[in-house]
Amino acid sequence: MKHVRLLSKSDYREFNHNCQVLQSQGYDLPHLVEHQHDGRFKITLNGEHLIQLLKKHLVLKEALMGVSNV
Repeated sequence: MKHVRLLSKSDYREFNHNCQVLQSQGYDLPHLVEHQHDGRFKITLNGEHLIQLLKKHLVLKEALMGVSNV
């Protein structure tokens, strides 16, 4: 299942920071980043991830709060 979210530039910076924190804790979060013409970033999480567990494990605020299934 893929999860997709459009992020603002500031949310994308926070998302990157949080990915680094997760990686330092031993959790790999493979994802694809596509820069949009309007300046936002389309993030596609690859693989199986328990989004609720990620939210609980690390507060990602808007970076993962409204993730929709594709």
